[in-house]
Amino acid sequence: MLTYNHEKYIRQAIESVLMQETDFTYELVISEDCSTDRTTAIVRDYVKKHPHIIRAILNPENLGSQENSRQLFKAGNGAYIALLEGDDFWIDPLKLKKQVDFLDEHPDYAMVHTDINLLYEREKKVIEDYHKTKRIRIPSGYVFDELLTPPSFFIKTATVLMKNNIVDYDNFYDHLQKKKWVLGDLALWLTIARDHKIAYLPETTSTYRLLEESESRTRDPIKNHQFHQSIFDIRYHFWEQFSNDPLIKHKLDKEYHQVLLGDAFKMGDKMLGEKAYRYFSENEVPMPMKHRIKYWTMHKPLFAFIANRIIDLKNFFKK
Repeated sequence: MLTYNHEKYIRQAIESVLMQETDFTYELVISEDCSTDRTTAIVRDYVKKHPHIIRAILNPENLGSQENSRQLFKAGNGAYIALLEGDDFWIDPLKLKKQVDFLDEHPDYAMVHTDINLLYEREKKVIEDYHKTKRIRIPSGYVFDELLTPPSFFIKTATVLMKNNIVDYDNFYDHLQKKKWVLGDLALWLTIARDHKIAYLPETTSTYRLLEESESRTRDPIKNHQFHQSIFDIRYHFWEQFSNDPLIKHKLDKEYHQVLLGDAFKMGDKMLGEKAYRYFSENEVPMPMKHRIKYWTMHKPLFAFIANRIIDLKNFFKK
């Protein structure tokens, strides 16, 4: 369990681990990254109450999510590792047992994950059984190509159970930092999927909490753009090193320039918008209407005025 400034949520996360019903022993290792709120005190209290189950790594200074993750992975002593961040929680008391049973019975698989509930924290809205509700087909087996192809993000961290020691964590995190990739999860799943089979169980075991501000979800358009760039840097790297499938490259290019155009619109960056637009025109790739509208809005003042008035009206009626 990786945690930082999760005072409001950490109890629910820890309790969801303690409720697990298993016929094997398990340990909860919590790496607490020198929080500025009461997270550290809460973790210490749980360690005192459950010293035979919970082990805490209390960092004396803030390491950042990647270094914190590195030491957390290396601290795991079990045959398997399950992941749960301090603001998410499990909802199925048999979550660990079901997944361990599956991997024990299917030694050719290295990892297993499940469906999830999405909890929008600000709105207190829940989308239950997300993949089932959205009718998203989740593949099992060798899923490297599917993970590489945008816009798929079908592995949710809070649902994962993986074999321990299938990744060299020092090499992995050194590479992550050298490349300045911020989305470590996607790079980890691609690293595993490159050589191993990954299974999907179509049942819901966990809840992922969508906060108003986080690394992967922010209202800051510049941070959003940097996050999107990191996603595509990761995918292009893995494509160049391990795929070279031209169809995947075409899908990557198309999705990248659509996202680029959306980011340019939000940042008001006309040069970035021109770069994205040139890809569609020079490669004769059809541009979706919503992206065409964004481009026009940046370059046609009258169109921008009308579009902004429509947005203002929509926001007024939402209230």
